[in-house]
This record gives sequence, C-alpha cells and structure tokens, in this order.
Amino acid sequence: GHFEDLQDYMRAQDDNQVSVNVLESLVALLDTLMEQIVPRTHALLLQLLATIAELIQGPCRGNQEAFITLGIGDALAALISLSASDAKDLSKEQLGEVHDGAVVVLLSLLEGRSDAPQLSPLVSSMSLTLLIEAMDRSYDEYMAEHDDLINLVDSVDPKKELTDELAVGVQVFIFFKTCLDMQLLFSSTDDFEFTDRDGLTLKQALRESRSYKFLNKRVAMIEIARGSNVERVYFRIPAVSEKNLREDSKDQLIKRVNRENDTTRLLDFFERCAKLILELEYYENLRST
Repeated sequence: GHFEDLQDYMRAQDDNQVSVNVLESLVALLDTLMEQIVPRTHALLLQLLATIAELIQGPCRGNQEAFITLGIGDALAALISLSASDAKDLSKEQLGEVHDGAVVVLLSLLEGRSDAPQLSPLVSSMSLTLLIEAMDRSYDEYMAEHDDLINLVDSVDPKKELTDELAVGVQVFIFFKTCLDMQLLFSSTDDFEFTDRDGLTLKQALRESRSYKFLNKRVAMIEIARGSNVERVYFRIPAVSEKNLREDSKDQLIKRVNRENDTTRLLDFFERCAKLILELEYYENLRST
C-alpha cells in the first residue's frame, strides 16, 4: 500500500518553517530530461516516472491535483507518443520502458477519481492527437507482428501479452474510456465535455483513430466499490479467454452464484472463478498439444 501522509509530506512540510514542494522539482526535472532523451539519462527518466507514480497512487488526491496543476499532462502525452525517430539513440526496449512508465503515471492521475471538472485541466493541458497517434502506432506494430488475422488470437503469447506491442495502445485506450465515463457521469447533471489544448474533444479524437474498434473488442470493464463510490476499472481481455471461454460457462457463473449475503456472494464468486480459470487452462492445453 501507499502511506498518504508521507506522500502529502513531499508536497508540503507543515512542521517546518520552510516548506519545499518536491513535486515542483520533479516536474522541472522531467521537463529538463525531455529536452534530450538519450541512453545515459534513460535510467534516471524511468526512476523519475516511477517516483511520480508512487507519489500519486493510492490514490493521493492532493498530489494528483498538484501534478495536474503543474501541467504534467503535456509531458506525459509527449513521452507516450515518442517515436523511434524522435529518440534515435534509444533501443526499442528502452523506448518501450519510457512509454510504459509515462502511461502508468497518466492512469495513476485518474485513480479513484469521479470529479470530472477537477480533471479537466489534465486533458486541457495535453494533446489528445498525440495520444491517438501513440495508440494507433501501438496497434500498427502489433498487427505487423500478428499479420495472420484469421489466427490473430492463437498467435498471442500469454506470457508476453501484457507487455507486447499492443500494451501501450490498450493503456491509452483505457485512459480515453475512463475520461469518457467521468464525462458521461457529470454531463447527466451539467453540460460538460473534456477538450484538449487544441479544443479537440475525446469523441472527436477517437473518431480519428483506426485502432478504436479493434481495441474496444479487447478491453473489458468491471465495477469496484471504493467507499461510497463505484469505480469502473478497465482491463485487457486475455487471449486465453477469447479462445476458450464458453458462453454456457459464463452463464453458469452469473446465474449460480450464491447471493444469500455479501460474504457468501463474494466467496462463491471467487471459488467459481478459480474453477473457470482451470477450465480455460485445460482447453488451452488441449489446443497446444
């Protein structure tokens, strides 16, 4: 877990005569490193992104808002959309690590949030076009590695699935879906819509994407109760599920869960899920033999 008091302490030290906002220094360092992304500063950049993520996750709402106010969204979008031609000195693996680190921070800024107006400065500080370019590039690289569309699912390596060419595209897609959820929730009581620094809305940006339909079929959602709120969490559908999850198995899971009370409902649900996972693994083993 994360210790929120210590996270907040990095932003303001109320017990000291002089308080230093370390978050400002971190963003300033990020801006400096982005001026020239080269191998010798690669490790420092990754550590910086990991540190920022640690200061946000939990979530720490104060640090989320502080980083958004400091305009970190623009830098994150630029890092996520960084192409091989933009960082010629970095290896493919190093570039992928930069993408992964930046997208983790971006999604951490949304963690546990449902207050769309508070997140509006995040979207308005960045270019959604850059994110769409990153999402589509990720999709193109994935399709280039899996060019046999008929056997696309069968060609996925389960061990590398969460870190393959499509991983960044999935995470960017999840960012868009999460923002759209918050926008829809708030617009039910007020006329509200996210716009980026160029005045582009989320829906307008997605209309320009050639990977949206593909990703929309490969990302699912669950709802999790967090205190008094219900939070939607998106995740990539594992290829093993696409290949082996039968409709009758899903129906049995939904219809036969013991719903006598909250405790039995959860316990029975997890037990049935464990059995369903064994079923998926069994069918997967049959396919591979």
